[in-house]
Amino acid sequence: ALSKVAAQKTAGVAGDDLAVGANQMQGLPPHRELPVIWRITKGSLLNKLWLLIALLAIAYFLPALITVLLILGAAYLAFEGAEKIIEKFFPHAHDHEDSPPQTEEDKIRGALRTDLVLSTELMVIAMGAAGDSSLGTKAGVLFAVGIGVTFVIYGIVALIIRLDDMGFALMQRNSATAQQFGRVLVNSAPKILRVLAVVGTVAMFLVAGGIVVHDIPAIHHAVEPVIHLLGSTLTEALVGLVFGLILVSLTTAFNMIKRRFI
Repeated sequence: ALSKVAAQKTAGVAGDDLAVGANQMQGLPPHRELPVIWRITKGSLLNKLWLLIALLAIAYFLPALITVLLILGAAYLAFEGAEKIIEKFFPHAHDHEDSPPQTEEDKIRGALRTDLVLSTELMVIAMGAAGDSSLGTKAGVLFAVGIGVTFVIYGIVALIIRLDDMGFALMQRNSATAQQFGRVLVNSAPKILRVLAVVGTVAMFLVAGGIVVHDIPAIHHAVEPVIHLLGSTLTEALVGLVFGLILVSLTTAFNMIKRRFI
């Protein structure tokens, strides 16, 4: 039951992980897509294994730190989400077209670095969802969520990036129905990736806002009237968005000051 609750609470992070993973696999040769995803899946499982051990140690020796980690994770998610929105409407002046193309090893290392950050947030949220249960129960929740989410995410990533290949194969059939369905699959792959990117960004704000509202009493008290007016989901998304924009603004101001005086 606790694993189910934890899975629901980590759905937002999982959605962002799915969107990032699917987009990172673009540009690979078709025959290397599945082997690369399998390598990343194994790396993700190792990430979650050592995170499980670390979080259980923290829960035993310094349980108050879990809330701090949750809020730090919320700050990261809100910041990343706000950066994505700002980048969408105000693209940076620098151009990445001259950067060298990424090799397969580059993509794997980059995917595992991103996975480590998102896995940390996912496991911390799962730990928080386990509440005051015993250490053994918390270990079971972390193990179930970590294993389940990893295979679900990268299984869906594998399916998405192979949609166009499945579509092309169907288009070679003699059946008009198969050819039509194949064209639908080919055309749907880029649209799915775009939708996932949007859903992942919204999920980041929902998760970040939910953590901030529920784990910082002063903010929860301040937004209570808004919750009654707009509902908890929309309020949490807005809190996550505002939190992210504030963090991006502070970071930008700090960088400008640093460039000016250093």
